[in-house]
Amino acid sequence: MSAQAQCPPRPNVRPDPMFAQAQVADGAYSAAMETEIRNQTVYSSGYDPISRPAEVTHVKIGLNVLAIDELDIKGQKLSVAGWLTLEWQDDRLQWNKTEKNDIEYMFTKPKDIWKPELIVDNSLRDLGALQGGSLMLRVLHTGHVEWTLPQILTTSCQVDITYYPYDEQKCAIEIVSWGFRIDELSLDHLFEEVNLEDFVQHGEWMIVGTALEDMNLTEHLPDGSVVIYPQVDFWLHLRRRTQFYNLNVMMPVILTSILATLVFMVPVESGEKVSFVLTVFLSLAVLLTIVSDSLPPTSITVSVLGVYLGVVMVMAAFGVFLTVLILLIHHRPGNPGSSCVLVKITRICARVLCMEFPRGDEQEDAQSNMVSPLKDTKEANGGSRVNITQTRETSQISSIDVEVTWVRMAEILDRTIFILFLTLTLLINIIFVAVLAYSSG
Repeated sequence: MSAQAQCPPRPNVRPDPMFAQAQVADGAYSAAMETEIRNQTVYSSGYDPISRPAEVTHVKIGLNVLAIDELDIKGQKLSVAGWLTLEWQDDRLQWNKTEKNDIEYMFTKPKDIWKPELIVDNSLRDLGALQGGSLMLRVLHTGHVEWTLPQILTTSCQVDITYYPYDEQKCAIEIVSWGFRIDELSLDHLFEEVNLEDFVQHGEWMIVGTALEDMNLTEHLPDGSVVIYPQVDFWLHLRRRTQFYNLNVMMPVILTSILATLVFMVPVESGEKVSFVLTVFLSLAVLLTIVSDSLPPTSITVSVLGVYLGVVMVMAAFGVFLTVLILLIHHRPGNPGSSCVLVKITRICARVLCMEFPRGDEQEDAQSNMVSPLKDTKEANGGSRVNITQTRETSQISSIDVEVTWVRMAEILDRTIFILFLTLTLLINIIFVAVLAYSSG
C-alpha cells in the first residue's frame, strides 16, 4: 500500500454565466480606450462646442421632483428639490463601438461639448442659465447625450387664498430657451408628466396632479419684429393638508364666535357682562391678526376666512353696544310708562318667548276688579222684614296687577337678543363651513 495519499477527484463545476458575462464586460472596458474615444470626438479639432449639432436641435426635457421644500403663501413662491433631465442628439459624437471594445458610452464635462442654454423664466433665486457644474454628461455611441441637472428650484407662484386653509394651488416651473429661437431649437417632453417616483411626502402639502404645457415666449423688438423662444411649463397641483388647521385655526375661530353670544346669558347682577364680551372681542381680533399674518397682502383674491372673521368681529362689536344698552336699561331709576315704545317692543318679545310680562290692559282690569253690595229682603220670624246685604264679584279676572319695571324689561331683552345672536351665529357658521366644504370637495 502506498504511503502517499491520493487526492480526491475534483467535481465538475459549471461556471456561472452571469459571472462569465461580468468578466467579459470588465475586460471590454478600458480607460485608455474611453480616452481615445473622447480625444477622437470631443477633443477633435473638428468639434466646435459653440455650434449647435443641427439646424433645428430637438431637446427633450423632463422634471423629477424629490421633495417640496416650501410653498410660501405670504411670499408667493414655491421651492422644490429635484433634477432636470435633458436629452438631445449630437451626431458629431458618434463612434463605432465594435472598433472600440464594445464601449457603448463615455462621460465628458459640460464645458467640452455643446449643450442648450436654458433658464427658469419665473425663478426668484438665480436667473442665469442652468449649469451642471462639474457633473458629467453621458454620451452614447449613437451620439445621444444625456444631461442630469440637480436643482433647488425657487419660482414665483400666484396663489389663490379664497378658500384658505382649505386651498389648492397650481404652480408652474417655466423652462425657456435663452439664446436659441424656436426655429433653431425645439423643446419636447421627455415624460408625459412630472416624474414623482422618488417623491418624499411633505407635511403641509401634497401633490394631487401634474401637467406639462408647451408654450412660446414672444418678445417684441424695438424695430417691430417679433422673436419667439420655445418654452415648457411644468405644473404642480398642490393641496393643503388640513388636519393641523382644523385643530389650531378653525376650531378656535368657530368656538369663539359662539362664545360671543353667551354674554347675553350672563346675569347683570354678576357685573361681568362687559368684561366678558370685551374679552371675546379681543380674542377674535387676535385670531384675525394671526390669520392675516399668514396671508399675502393682495387684493386679487379675498379669503373667505378673513371675511368670516370680519363679520364675527362686527357682530361682537354690536354685542358690546347692546350689552351696554341693557345695562343702562337695568339700572335706570323709576318705572317705564305703558305708552313707551320700548315697553311695547318688550311686550312682544315676552309673548314670543312665553315670558311673564303685564299686558297693557292689565292695569284697567285690576281696577275694575271690585265688589258691589246686593240688597235682598227676607221675612224674619217676627214677621218683620230685614235687609240682608250680599256681595258678589262683578267680574272674574285671573290676572293680577304686575308692576312693569326696567329690570324686568332688561331681562326679557337680554334673552331675546341671545336667541337672535345665537341663531345668526349658527347660520353664519353653517354657511362658512358649507362654502369651505364645497371648495375642498
